[in-house]
Amino acid sequence: MDEDGHTQGYVSDGIVYLQITLDEYNLRATSQEYTMETILHEVIHAYLSAVTNTYSDPDNWQHQAMVGWVDCEREALQEIFPSLPAADANALAISGLKNAAGINTSMFNDLLTTYGLTDQQIVNTEQSYQLPHGSGKGTPCD
Repeated sequence: MDEDGHTQGYVSDGIVYLQITLDEYNLRATSQEYTMETILHEVIHAYLSAVTNTYSDPDNWQHQAMVGWVDCEREALQEIFPSLPAADANALAISGLKNAAGINTSMFNDLLTTYGLTDQQIVNTEQSYQLPHGSGKGTPCD
């Protein structure tokens, strides 16, 4: 797997099956905050799949829809990690959309403007929460 998480689903006999797969190798040295953001991102994919009955995303519309979920992701992260600054929580949520299929440059730049962040802040924040224990921000996954 070349990504931190992936969601897939299908329907069989009227029952919806959704599976979220996390890449343990990629996530094992990251912070709890980064790992939780990955989980939230994938849960939103699962939710969008379930409510729209679409279990593949060839046009990548889900990432476009997820632009509207940044506030929800920030609030969830801050509820779980009360000391997480809002700017970091926003940056982590937005980092999951950076370079994501379906998100064009204009859409991403509008998102940055809305949250008062720069592309470099997104990159720096994401990297600081991805770094191994002690060399970055966040709570170690021990």
